[in-house]
Amino acid sequence: MSNDEIYYRTISSLEEGSYDFVVIMWSSLNRRWEYVEDNNIDDFTIINGVPPSGFMSDNPLVVDYAKLYYTLFNNRYINLKRWLINIISLTSYFKTKGIPYLFIKGFDNATIDFQKMHYDPVTGFHNTTTQLEKIMDFDNRPDSYLNQKINIIKQLINQVEKFNWVNFEELAFFTSAVDLADDGEHPGIESNKMIFNQIVNWVENTQLKIF
Repeated sequence: MSNDEIYYRTISSLEEGSYDFVVIMWSSLNRRWEYVEDNNIDDFTIINGVPPSGFMSDNPLVVDYAKLYYTLFNNRYINLKRWLINIISLTSYFKTKGIPYLFIKGFDNATIDFQKMHYDPVTGFHNTTTQLEKIMDFDNRPDSYLNQKINIIKQLINQVEKFNWVNFEELAFFTSAVDLADDGEHPGIESNKMIFNQIVNWVENTQLKIF
């Protein structure tokens, strides 16, 4: 599901029940979940590129919406910024509730790219990647503007990386997959065993911090 959906569902679940420990795997920045106006029933459509899937996904209007969204409104910079802010907000929520938690990076979401990139006033930006070029408009924006926006993301990353993570400084679960599931797209059994062992080792060898 989308990171926004993970954020909202986590808070909703914690308000509805009691939990001793919460593990969250964050998703791709490009995923969206939309709820249609159907007597306010809790059915969703996954907007994860084109074509969409899920409830009413074969509706031509839903297909057109997905095309429109990814053509005009899928702002990768805002998606990244919102995700990092949601992590900070959710961590504050865990602290208020006194609930231990553990985060897993399901997708890299350009965090490693931003950490490696740096700016020199004379020679410009260094260690840029194809992914960063899709997020930042290097060709059409002045360096001063871009550097300001990049520093905002870096500051958020510096705060977020201090939280309880299994793999924030490493490759994400999806990127480090060693096999695929039956759908040929998602990590398979062996990959899930690997992340399971990472979680167990982290919990057994690391003091959980409640920020």
